[in-house]
Amino acid sequence: SLRFRAIENTATEYHWVLSHPLNLFSIEQSFILAEQDQEIVGQEGEKTFYFKAEKPGQELIEVVHQRAWEATGPPIQRWQCRIRVA
Repeated sequence: SLRFRAIENTATEYHWVLSHPLNLFSIEQSFILAEQDQEIVGQEGEKTFYFKAEKPGQELIEVVHQRAWEATGPPIQRWQCRIRVA
């Protein structure tokens, strides 16, 4: 299994999303707001992706940080990991 965590601020409309569907992995996601004494508009939190291998093979996992309506343009950040499952 593999875990990817990153800071995300939903008020900016930038979200961490998978760039393409995966064939070898099941995926779970969570978003947890940062602890604050009070609620703040535009509060950031932590986005986590959990990847669990379901079958052997090789696959590129790519997670991008972008706005939904700008999905055809380049993301502001990108994380990639090529995994081989035996």
